[in-house]
This record gives sequence, structure tokens and C-alpha cells, in this order.
Amino acid sequence: MARVYVQIAIETEERSDRWACRSPEFGFTVYGKTREEARQEVNKALAALLNSFHGDLAAIERFLNRRGVRYYDIRAEHLNPSAATACPEPQVANGIGSQDRRTSTEVALEEVVLA
Repeated sequence: MARVYVQIAIETEERSDRWACRSPEFGFTVYGKTREEARQEVNKALAALLNSFHGDLAAIERFLNRRGVRYYDIRAEHLNPSAATACPEPQVANGIGSQDRRTSTEVALEEVVLA
């Protein structure tokens, strides 16, 4: 089982009945009843997307490169993402919104397990 670590932006928005998380790099939006549920759906969507390559690591690397997504060597046996160079800590930038809507953008390091 391989793992890939990708660094992506995640835009989170509170809507009237649910939370939405959008990945600009991959162009998908996922939803949850809570912020945490929506955030967990991001990883599920990433796993589904990357597993659609059926273990072709070279194809995954080409795909991530075309998308301009920062990732860490998925071929390494003992990958330690915290030791990777130039990987900033996740940051949250709160957006300006109305009182009933909260938005934010964070840079996140996501771990995806490839089946």
C-alpha cells in the first residue's frame, strides 16, 4: 500500500444548511453537515480520485505535476512528510463574509492511502 502526501488549498464555506469544502487544484466541492464532516470528505474525494489511477504511480505523478500540486515522493518506503523541505505549516486565512456565513482558506497537507 502506497501513500501520497499532497499540499493543497481548501476553501471552506458555511452555507445555510451545510458546510462546503472546495479544492481549487482539483476542481471538486464536497459537503458535510458540520465543518469537520466536510473537511473529512476532502480526503475521501482525493482518495477516490487518486485511486482511479489503479496504482499507476507514474500516472499519478504526471497528473499532480500537470495540476501544479505539490506532493511528496510516493515511491519512498518510509516517507516522513514533516521532514520534507519547504513545506509550510497549514495556515488559515479567514475571509470576509456576512454574519451568517463563515469562509476560510487553508493550505493543508493531506495524506492519501492508495489501495
